[in-house]
Amino acid sequence: MDEAYAGKIISFKIGGDSANQTAIWQQGQTNELDLTASSLALIPGPSTGGLEKVYTQPAFGALLASPIRQPAPPPVFQGTAKVDGVPVPQGTVVTAWIDDKQVGSASVVTKPTTPESLTGAGVFFRPLGNKLRRVWSYDATLRVWDFYDPRSGFAATNTLTEILDGEIVWIDVREDVEFRRVGLFKGWNLVAMP
Repeated sequence: MDEAYAGKIISFKIGGDSANQTAIWQQGQTNELDLTASSLALIPGPSTGGLEKVYTQPAFGALLASPIRQPAPPPVFQGTAKVDGVPVPQGTVVTAWIDDKQVGSASVVTKPTTPESLTGAGVFFRPLGNKLRRVWSYDATLRVWDFYDPRSGFAATNTLTEILDGEIVWIDVREDVEFRRVGLFKGWNLVAMP
């Protein structure tokens, strides 16, 4: 992903219909966004088509984060999608677009909610309380990012479910805090977990 995407407007399509909502590209952000579209109106912008719950992680690979030369974490969007006021069926494809270029896609899925307090990541990061914004971990073997966001709306879509000793993660906190004998500063911190 070209770092020129930072701060750019992302538009979405639900199947073939342009959504009325847009978002701003921000590396590593987790966002709740409900999408609506009309199959009758022509809305300027990229075109392709609805969604009940969706996890969208724009696909990219070029932007690398120092010092460990891994791709930077992408933004993630989840929420509901409706076309003509009706939730779209499972399997509907939602696409993300920047400058008329498709940068990501996901199929609509509905997942049962697992309370975050029961996941390994939820238990592991619970001591941070409301100081925690989100955590990202990169699996170099699979070449995928996993994330954990403590907000209840992300319980069903969090992909980082357990933390291993020595695992390297990016932790985003709201203020300086000590966590497991590691000092974290406000913002992003690259940390090997004890």
